[in-house]
Amino acid sequence: MQAQGIYVIDGTIKNVPEGTFVQLFRNIGDILKAVDGDTITDNRFRFSGETTGNGVEPMTLFAMKGDTVSMILDVYVRPGSHINISGDGMLAYTWNVESDIPEQQTRQKIVMAARKWWDRIQLIDIHVDALRSMMRSGTLVDKDKAAVKAELDSLNKDKYMAVDSVIMAETAVMDGMDVDDAWMEELNGNAIFAKSYDNEKGMNAVRELYDRLPDKWKNTMTGSEIGITVYPPKEIAKGEATADGDLFGIDGGVHHLADFKGKYILLDFWSIGCGPCLQAIPEMKEVAEAYKDSLVIFSLSLDTKEIWKQESPKHGMTWYNLNDLKGRSGIAAKYGVWGIPHYVLVSPQGTMTAQWSGYSKGNLKENVKKHLGGR
Repeated sequence: MQAQGIYVIDGTIKNVPEGTFVQLFRNIGDILKAVDGDTITDNRFRFSGETTGNGVEPMTLFAMKGDTVSMILDVYVRPGSHINISGDGMLAYTWNVESDIPEQQTRQKIVMAARKWWDRIQLIDIHVDALRSMMRSGTLVDKDKAAVKAELDSLNKDKYMAVDSVIMAETAVMDGMDVDDAWMEELNGNAIFAKSYDNEKGMNAVRELYDRLPDKWKNTMTGSEIGITVYPPKEIAKGEATADGDLFGIDGGVHHLADFKGKYILLDFWSIGCGPCLQAIPEMKEVAEAYKDSLVIFSLSLDTKEIWKQESPKHGMTWYNLNDLKGRSGIAAKYGVWGIPHYVLVSPQGTMTAQWSGYSKGNLKENVKKHLGGR
């Protein structure tokens, strides 16, 4: 058993609304597990808890008041660490973190290089959330709706420009810094930013840093995910032979798509931390029962081995619960999986028949029925 130790996080935040609540999470893979919470009183909050081991552990916090939720702040802890956070307002992503933990210092140096634009992005997001809340209220007349939509369009353009500035400022300061886990996480974040905003200049800046990484960093899970973002593999197209590989079961058994030729296969890319993925499970059970003679279902987890083995059995899957242990850089990359849940339907001949993303009640059954009918 690993040794545990106490960490303390003290926060002093000015100019936040009375009653602002700060929630602290432990990062386990891509999953956030709530571990503590505190209401800011007299500008202060405090967390104290036990680490799970004797090394550095990534944690996350955010602030919320009413409909306003801040961006997240990454905080690293280890046994005996006393971390001081200071800030002004709800712009949590750029609150200052004083710590002797090297990963925290790396994160602060990179983010502070782009603080002006990060603050702009946070203010835009808060404004956008308020405008969307107005739109959902149902109280706006058509004229006001049009004005709000025009303002949202303008804010989105402003955010694109701010994102571009963030990527260029951060990659510039990262050039020449020592690489550690926090550096890799920031590079991955910039790669995702560049892809999401279709920013080729930013992608080139990320790619240049990635190309210079030693193999030991490229071969990490984070490095592999950056690699498939900056150098996307050729995606399987409709009618083409499906991508296959070693797919591991909870019991350690190995499965392959090729083992089930002659039947339709539904691939379900999911994660424990994905709300819609979990919401889809009851409907997946209905699909599994309705098409048990003609359809094989593979739920392919993108979670780490530890999280997948620990959490997925709790959801009562009656079909194959598998993982290639490569996250988004494995078989998922060959189907262009970005948002989840993501579904791929494979024909009895082993070719890709259809794929779609997202879940809303009934759409899983509707999509399967469209292609399988009454089989």
